Amino acid sequence: MKEPKNVVEILRHARHDWLNQLQLIKGNLDLGKTNRAKEIIDEIIIDARNESNLSNLGLDDFSSLLLTCNWMQHFFRLEYEVLVTKGTFPLEDQEITAWMNKLFLYLEDSFDPKAENHVFISIEVATEWTRLLFEVRGEFLPNSNIVTYIHKHPLKNGTVDLIEEMEGELAFAIMISE
Repeated sequence: MKEPKNVVEILRHARHDWLNQLQLIKGNLDLGKTNRAKEIIDEIIIDARNESNLSNLGLDDFSSLLLTCNWMQHFFRLEYEVLVTKGTFPLEDQEITAWMNKLFLYLEDSFDPKAENHVFISIEVATEWTRLLFEVRGEFLPNSNIVTYIHKHPLKNGTVDLIEEMEGELAFAIMISE
């Protein structure tokens, strides 16, 4: 799917996602699985809080990128959390959005498109620093060298703090100082 171009398209996608969640709850209730229905409701609440925290960062383009990522035809599924929203995000909206778009493109070229691939981003904004933690899981193509890419394309004022690489898994954190 291409990127949504207007408010009506965005609302259509959001309504579709919301109806899917309601159908999951209803289906579990119909089957008498009230505990699973409650778990789904709890997951929806957590997602809504993360969306709110992301939107409150004041980074409209970056927020839009993450909020709509799973509506596009990527070879990965994105999840994110925003843990703390104290302080101010230290980068300009266009800078973090452009960097993240490039990372997503590189991941597209690195993943096996037929596999189930997953990207999780944890964002923590503190008074004196910001941390972006990435956990990437999936089937990487043999010629992929994402670790080299991450080191060669750092964020402004960012340092790669941790790299842990195993077969099918990669975790790295980028610390950004004020």
